[in-house]
Amino acid sequence: MSEGSQLELLPADHVAALLRKRGFWKRTMSISLAIGVILALFAVSGTVLNMIRAFAALGETRAADPSKLAGDISSALLITFYSLPPACLAFLIAMVSFVRLLSLPREPKR
Repeated sequence: MSEGSQLELLPADHVAALLRKRGFWKRTMSISLAIGVILALFAVSGTVLNMIRAFAALGETRAADPSKLAGDISSALLITFYSLPPACLAFLIAMVSFVRLLSLPREPKR
C-alpha cells in the first residue's frame, strides 16, 4: 500500500493535521539552515578579517607590537567561539527537522 493510499484511508482532519506538521517541519528546517549558514559565514569572515588585520600590522613594521597582535588574534578567535556553537545548534535542528519531515507521509498526488 502506498503512502498516498494510506492517507486516503484517514479522516480528513487527520490528513490536515499531518499536512500542517509537514509544513511546520519544512519551515523549521529552512529557517534553521538559513540561520546556521549566516552564523557560520559570520564566524569565518570575522575570523579571517581579524587575522588579516593582525598580519597586516606585522607586515607593515616587521616587528609588530605583540600586544596588538594578541588583541587582533584574540578578537578573531572570540568571534569564532561565539558564532560557531549556535550555528552547530541550528544545523542540528535542521537535521532533526529533516528526519521528522521524512517520517511523515507525503501529500497524495492529484
